[in-house]
Amino acid sequence: MKRPLIFFIILILLSGASAQAAFDDLRPSARARGMGNAFVGLADDATAVFYNPAGLSQLSQIQLYTTYQKPFSLDFLKYFGVAAAFPTAKYGTFAISAQQFGVDYRGVELENELTMSFGHGISLMNDIHSSLAFGYTINYFQLKFAESVGGVAASDQGALGLDVGVFASIRSRTRLGFSIKNLYPAEFGGTVKKELPRKFSFGLSYEPYRGIITMAALEKKVGYDTRALAGIEAGIFDFALFRIGFQSYPNNLTTGFGLKFKGGEFDYALAYHPVLGITHQFAISYSFSSALKK
Repeated sequence: MKRPLIFFIILILLSGASAQAAFDDLRPSARARGMGNAFVGLADDATAVFYNPAGLSQLSQIQLYTTYQKPFSLDFLKYFGVAAAFPTAKYGTFAISAQQFGVDYRGVELENELTMSFGHGISLMNDIHSSLAFGYTINYFQLKFAESVGGVAASDQGALGLDVGVFASIRSRTRLGFSIKNLYPAEFGGTVKKELPRKFSFGLSYEPYRGIITMAALEKKVGYDTRALAGIEAGIFDFALFRIGFQSYPNNLTTGFGLKFKGGEFDYALAYHPVLGITHQFAISYSFSSALKK
């Protein structure tokens, strides 16, 4: 009786979920997760395409990124993500990415969420004391549901969405970021249409000492409480980084580390959820010189 009962519970959860619950809180960056996901005011690597596309303008090298996580340590949940960023000399930095989240129970794929994105961040102003950049990400969302045990037909829908962001730096140590996810919201459904919720994020990061970055952010998803995020990244050695973070609603502690090696970096993050359990996330990135930037 145990296996059918678990399977039935999962189906209830999925059938009760709306488009508003899909494509939500995937947190693609292991580095950002380790710092409480307060990344909108830092956004200085290829994963900026997910958090604040304006931050892509900071990149000076081509960067490739891939990540895997097991949400809440549940075997039937899976997540993979990849991103690549390409800086140019005149036209800013372009990025492409893909994410896949799925619910797979005993070989049956109950739900699959695929997001493919194109991002662009470009500097609007850059002088010795400050800088200002703008960015956007165009997302294509594909949502699939398997046929239910009650005979409800399988579903396969796609929709487009748009994110925008602004990024500024002041005297190199202080950076500010603002982003709107789903400014143009993706819409799913047949007779009854439901949109992915719009989310506003504002954050800042400050580097009091070389190798130490502090950051804080606020997130407001329409219809939900405002969430506070905070984190620290500290360089223990030239090749090792330690991270710790916190976020509210629900209260969630995170930690992680990064190891650098000849242009590459391995990142690990652990997030504790008070109800659902622990999420482990792993990522590998690699940066190399870009002929396009010269």
